[in-house]
Amino acid sequence: MHLRETTWDVSARVAAERAVAENEWRYRMVVEHSPIGMALVSPDDRWIEVNPVLCGILGRSVEELCGHTTRDVIHPDDEAVSSEARRRLLAGEVSSLETEERYLRPDGEVVSVSLTVGLRRDEAGAPLYLFGQFQDLTERTAQWAALERERDDALRSNRELERFASVASHDLSEPLRTIAGLVDLLAQDYGERLDAAADEYLGFVVAATCRMRAMIDGLLAYSRIGPLEMRIVPVDVALVLEEVRQELGCRFGETCGTLAVVDALPTLRADPVTMHQLLLNLVANALKFRHPDRSPWIEVGAADGGTHWALTVSDNGIGIAAPERAQVFQMFHRLHRSGAFDGSGIGLATCRKIAESHGGSIELTDSRLGGVTAVVSLPKEHRRSEWES
Repeated sequence: MHLRETTWDVSARVAAERAVAENEWRYRMVVEHSPIGMALVSPDDRWIEVNPVLCGILGRSVEELCGHTTRDVIHPDDEAVSSEARRRLLAGEVSSLETEERYLRPDGEVVSVSLTVGLRRDEAGAPLYLFGQFQDLTERTAQWAALERERDDALRSNRELERFASVASHDLSEPLRTIAGLVDLLAQDYGERLDAAADEYLGFVVAATCRMRAMIDGLLAYSRIGPLEMRIVPVDVALVLEEVRQELGCRFGETCGTLAVVDALPTLRADPVTMHQLLLNLVANALKFRHPDRSPWIEVGAADGGTHWALTVSDNGIGIAAPERAQVFQMFHRLHRSGAFDGSGIGLATCRKIAESHGGSIELTDSRLGGVTAVVSLPKEHRRSEWES
């Protein structure tokens, strides 16, 4: 009986030792092959154990870390924050915490890490060690810095472009006004002595002056469209469309045109001024490029795309051939000969810039009415981009 009990005790001890060894092996595998840095740190702030990934992050060997304090490698500017975090853990104010810290490699390079720290206590509640997980943020930090520089460059470029457009608009408008005034005086003072050809030439000058003025105004308006200038508020698209209908009332009357709303229109978080401009341009285009054999019929609808709304403006006009639809969104691009239709060639380019400034897009497709459909995709919730923050 005594021998049997002894044998059982030995077997139990062997099984327990094997279980401990197995757990130790599993622990080693997890720690040594973890894709992130891991470490145990004593309550007095000394490295107890570190894995190879952490050594790689900090650019130091196990021997250079273990036995030394974290203060030996942490960035001096982050030491106070790190000490306060350790104090809170040891005092039991928090059970774990997440933070970001910077460390110094031997060559002086600064390494940014995301750090998650917890505390292990013994049965009496006394602190045994802190365990931390370290993730290298150096590349992400560099990418953010590069984005910040690009954003600053873009903002500076946008401001310079707006200043240029404003100055150009003013400086170019003055000569145009002078030309228009001189042509008017010429027609008044010498009109009776000018023949038909001269009258025609003067008409060409006036028309060209008006087109140039429209292009300058359009360019100035285009330069001022952008996320930084937008005021994002709830916008009832139905109300905006009704404003557009009233603004274009005379044109609807002249062309016997009809504007029909075929779907319930949504309320979006958007900029009301540019949303008005977007719908105004699209509806005005539908009236302008009408088919000579029928009165304009324009349908405005909306489809719920889950995360976005697809607003549609369809017409029964002359349409646009599929190969040319992408080109019409380019600045000053015109499909028709000069004088065939009025305008500056900036309208659809402006529509695209408005849609993209809201995080959306615009494209042209076939219309069941026989003309073309403009599909404007806009997010339900406007999200400020990195360039706006």
